[in-house]
Amino acid sequence: MAEKIELLSVSKSDYRNEFGLPKEQKFFEIVRKFLWKLGFEEDKYLLGYGRPWEESTEEPILNKENNIKKYVNKIDNYRNKNYSVDIIYFDKEVVLIINSKTNKQQVISKVLDEFIDWEKTN
Repeated sequence: MAEKIELLSVSKSDYRNEFGLPKEQKFFEIVRKFLWKLGFEEDKYLLGYGRPWEESTEEPILNKENNIKKYVNKIDNYRNKNYSVDIIYFDKEVVLIINSKTNKQQVISKVLDEFIDWEKTN
């Protein structure tokens, strides 16, 4: 069963979807799996997202994660042929912005639904 997270806010249009999520340590695992399910490659950069890197091998350390509390006023971006995803870290919240060239609302909502704790979401 996938880790679940509360959904704090949503804003949608045909080509842009914005989701506010609590800044919790499990976010890193959730966002990696979410992006894979949207079709992003499982390359070392996505595998290493939110993880420390071994400098000598330039590979992510897969059994460790960075402390998400240290991610403040930070913006990350992932792109593929269908999406551009911005991940913006604030003090207590993470905003996920997904832009697409075509209307992908249903696809995005279906994938995201797997990771949302609807019992905690208002």
